[in-house]
Amino acid sequence: MSHAQDPVVLPGDLFRLPVPPPLQPSPSPSHAADSPPPPAAAAVDAASSGNGNGPQSARFRERVWLTDMNLTRFATFGAVFIVALETSLFPLNTLQTVMMADHAADPRRRSMTAVAAHMLRRHGPARFWRGAGTSVAGAFPGQIAYYLTYESTQELLRHSARSTTTTTTAATTSERDSFWRGFAAGATADVVAGVFYVPADVISQRLQTQGATDGLGFTHNNRLYRNGLDVARRILRTEGPRGFWRGYVGYVASFAPASAVQWGVYEWTKPLFSCLLAAPSPSSSSSSWSSPSSSSFSSSSTSSPSPSSSPSSSPWTDTAATALAGALAGVCAVCVNNPLEVVRVRLQLLDSARGADAARIRAGYLRLALHIFQTEGLPSMLRRGIRPRLLLSLPGAVLAMTGYEKIKEEC
Repeated sequence: MSHAQDPVVLPGDLFRLPVPPPLQPSPSPSHAADSPPPPAAAAVDAASSGNGNGPQSARFRERVWLTDMNLTRFATFGAVFIVALETSLFPLNTLQTVMMADHAADPRRRSMTAVAAHMLRRHGPARFWRGAGTSVAGAFPGQIAYYLTYESTQELLRHSARSTTTTTTAATTSERDSFWRGFAAGATADVVAGVFYVPADVISQRLQTQGATDGLGFTHNNRLYRNGLDVARRILRTEGPRGFWRGYVGYVASFAPASAVQWGVYEWTKPLFSCLLAAPSPSSSSSSWSSPSSSSFSSSSTSSPSPSSSPSSSPWTDTAATALAGALAGVCAVCVNNPLEVVRVRLQLLDSARGADAARIRAGYLRLALHIFQTEGLPSMLRRGIRPRLLLSLPGAVLAMTGYEKIKEEC
């Protein structure tokens, strides 16, 4: 795949581009041909597709769009990378699941280190990898669907912005639109990916929590499944095919908002971090770029100053900006959806063979959420399992975002 050679900007960077000066009286016919007004489409392209020609647009790494990539390579390499990353962090996922499934009124009674030490003493290191195979089986198609949907939605919203944004409004809406494009694309991606992820989660979470009987109270935790196929057979026999997607509503309610916040924050903050980390050249004055959000420029801003008058970017600063934006986005996503994730895990672990669990399954997601809120309280839902989730999300988000951007460039 060959990338465009024109210098471009990332979504949300238009607020750093020179804003056209106020409209002046129409020039005389003799000068009209010398200074034609820029078309609206060119301004929108500079904001959404990154085809600007100004000196500011050359500062930072261009955004690679889906139409610029080889789809087969992107989907395959991206999925393999993310699945390998998730598999390496799977022990933290197991700790998170066990702690969220615990019915203890105060999650501080069982700290992450205490739970981990208890599992290690009773079952050994292999206990933390139980259910990993099933999780990978669902994660591979799930990741392909997730990233293709995300990039496709970004393309769709970019073309929609081209047709509706005018020259006068492009500069003021670009920063806001970069957040909302990521927000909408992230939510849509998880709605689609959940079709593949939920069945694998339903199976792998039962394998993760089985045998951890202290305070969990789920009947299937008291009997050991042989493997993922054994879990699948029992679900199919007792609940039918719908049992594999029982947690889909909970998955969407939990992960769609988290994914929306994560990608919205990432797309919005990455150019901001890039601007902060870019080193100004010795000949540049700080006033020329220290206020990138300003909408007022001198007449010289519309000309083409030399590259030495702009902050310079390097591969290191681009990677650092991606890592910082990814870390911040991951923390925001965890904090937003942790109570919803507790409800989702509990719903997927309910066993229809037990009377009380069957009644909660019939009552649905909202009733279960209300029951947990009334019996355990919101502070407990906010804290439960959040430490392993943060330990899982911080390195995961940093590595996932930097690797994701690198794969996009290579494809």
